Amino acid sequence: MGRKSEGVAGRRGWAKSARVTGIAVLADELEWQALAEANALFEFADYPTYLVDVERRMRAAARAGRQVMVGPLMPDQFEARADAAGIPRDSPRALKEYERFVADLGPLTEPWLGEPMTKVLERLRSHVRAETLQTRAMPALAAAAALHPEPDVAAQRAMSSSAHAFMMLVEECGDGQHELQINVRQQQDGELEYRLPYTRFGKVIAFPDDGGEHMVVVLLALASLAERQGTMLMRSRPEATFFPPRRRPKSRPTGTDGSGHGELESRESTLRGWRLGGRLPQPLSEGQLFALACTGADGDPVPPEPGTRFRAGFPLDPEQFPCCD
Repeated sequence: MGRKSEGVAGRRGWAKSARVTGIAVLADELEWQALAEANALFEFADYPTYLVDVERRMRAAARAGRQVMVGPLMPDQFEARADAAGIPRDSPRALKEYERFVADLGPLTEPWLGEPMTKVLERLRSHVRAETLQTRAMPALAAAAALHPEPDVAAQRAMSSSAHAFMMLVEECGDGQHELQINVRQQQDGELEYRLPYTRFGKVIAFPDDGGEHMVVVLLALASLAERQGTMLMRSRPEATFFPPRRRPKSRPTGTDGSGHGELESRESTLRGWRLGGRLPQPLSEGQLFALACTGADGDPVPPEPGTRFRAGFPLDPEQFPCCD
């Protein structure tokens, strides 16, 4: 699909009939160093040597005729998934289990088309973690609040309203694997974009450990205070597949008829959208969402992720935010 497939939450174009191999990459050298000290799986002479080994695995899978899907390796998620599966963290099975997750549902996963590792790292590193984005978003939030007669009061109300809106999204979207993408357009500092992947199962909600849920609230408050245009997209898959079963048969068919339909079904998702720029996010209709998701940066149409169901965003009722009246 090329680079036109970027920018919409979780959109990627698998070859439906291809055999798929997931590859997870530690795109940050400091994260690699920390994990290598604790886990023999990642012990290499240095970070470049680690990357050479990762690229070797990518090319070997491609030579075998497999579709290679590459995404980031997040140490906290890697360890939590290994623990949930009952697999030792330093076992090769732990990496294989996590890379299966990356191939199937990794929110930042994209097909590898043979580009060099430098390009792969460039893409993965462009999705900044929350603490990095805060260095740009917090000053922008303060500047937006300063436009109001009582900046502190305005900021407090906007943050409270945004927190309620975020929790309403989490509540209404229910159980499953989710990815929330927020994009706020700035006049001078460019776009502020953040993607928050999380899993919910009942009362248990697993967010990344970098404070990403707070970043969501900050960006929503910024869009409200400064009336900056932007979008909020939520992609949801119904099963909380971040937590794998502890026992799994050695082999299993990809579908009940052997056709692979079961594998494709696991990738089906529901996409909802909201437009930012007012006091509260405004829901997009199915038609508006389809137009947004299926239009490239150059205005040309692009195909959606296979299995995507477009649904209108649900209203974020102001009555749900009495503290902000």
